[in-house]
Parts: sequence; C-alpha cells; structure tokens
Amino acid sequence: MARSYSMEGVDMIIHGAVLEVRTEGERTHGNGAAAANTFESFLAAINPPAIMFDIRGAHYLFSELEWQERARSLARMCLGRVICVIDRDDQSDQTRTILEIHAERGGKGRTFRSRAEALEWLNQMVARA
Repeated sequence: MARSYSMEGVDMIIHGAVLEVRTEGERTHGNGAAAANTFESFLAAINPPAIMFDIRGAHYLFSELEWQERARSLARMCLGRVICVIDRDDQSDQTRTILEIHAERGGKGRTFRSRAEALEWLNQMVARA
C-alpha cells in the first residue's frame, strides 16, 4: 500500500523504496517551509533510499540566492539517498544546481524528462546498493 500526503502544490507518495515528490503551480521561497517540513517528516518516518522529484508542473519564482539556498537544503535532506529530478527544458539550470550540490556531498543523481525512465533508473540504483 502506498502512503501519500498532499498539500497545496505538493504531493508526496511512497512506492516501495522510492519517495515521489510532485510539485505544481507557482512556487516561491515563502511557500516552501511547510512542504520542506513534511518532506523531512516523510524521510524520518520512512527512510527511503531513493527520491524522485517531478517538478514539470511547477514554476519557481526564486532569486538566484533563494535557489542556491533551496538546493543546499535539498542536498542536506537527501544525503545518502539516490535522487532524480524530472524537469522541463527551461528548468535545466535549476536542476543542475541541485544535482551538483548533491554530488559534492557524495550523492548520486540524474535528470529525466520521463517519469517511467526515472523510476526504472531509481529502482536499478536501489537494487545495486
């Protein structure tokens, strides 16, 4: 049975070893605190080895500094886990920042445009560990 949680603009669903986080709509620095707290609670309670972020439906309205802060925060929370981000072409720079910071901390991650490909890759990575 999959566990899930939804709040405005964010859905979190656990499928076996993968925590899927989907974001939609306008996302600002101010509306991220509640989602981050819920995300950390999921991580603590379930301890998934893999996380899939699907941000294709989101429109981030962050300054460069706010985006760096968000990327560092995500990298800290995802430490020790394999991550992937499903994004759009116009989100590639933001995604690259997250994955670079995650890699600097020893993490593995990758971007995708397809949910099916991302899930397949994550499941392969978990099976290898």
